[in-house]
Amino acid sequence: MKKLKKILLTILILALVLGGAYLGFKYKNAKDKAPTITSTSLKESLLSVEELTTTKYFYTSMGTYENQSNFYGIKIPLTLKKFIISFEGTISAGVNLDEMTIEVKDNNILISLPETKILSHEIDENSIKIYDEKSSIFNPLKVEDYSAFRQDQKEEREAEALNKGLLSKAEEKAKDSIRELLLLIPEVEENYQIQFVKTIKTEN
Repeated sequence: MKKLKKILLTILILALVLGGAYLGFKYKNAKDKAPTITSTSLKESLLSVEELTTTKYFYTSMGTYENQSNFYGIKIPLTLKKFIISFEGTISAGVNLDEMTIEVKDNNILISLPETKILSHEIDENSIKIYDEKSSIFNPLKVEDYSAFRQDQKEEREAEALNKGLLSKAEEKAKDSIRELLLLIPEVEENYQIQFVKTIKTEN
């Protein structure tokens, strides 16, 4: 009876040892397979989806161009040129992720974003329409008139977008998008806190 108990005890100890070794191996193997979270790998994963961090402002612009020659403040007859132009445009604002700084410190992912700015401003050439066009042989319309006026209109629309808080909206969109994208990585979601900071201090 004592011999049987001894054998059973030996089998139990052996099973515990083997079980512990097996679990240890599985843990080590799983740990080895887990992706290594580094600042470089995180930045590379974000750079590929930079478009998701931008905010777009769509608008339709209409303006009247008018020019007339004058002599000492008196408008000269038959020198008036004018037109009304309308077009649609898109202003994209966001951050240049190339200039983003990321640092992985303990269980924190620290992210410093560059200044939010207008990244592009495009006009839909197919949307351009010109109305009420008038010209004079003494003061003819030129291509430069259209180009300069369109540029003035673009600058006015940018100022309008900025006054409506485009940059602050773009900054929040960038932060939300970056946070959501990083949390798609299981290792980040389970083990890290994402923080946005003004600047990242480097240790000497």
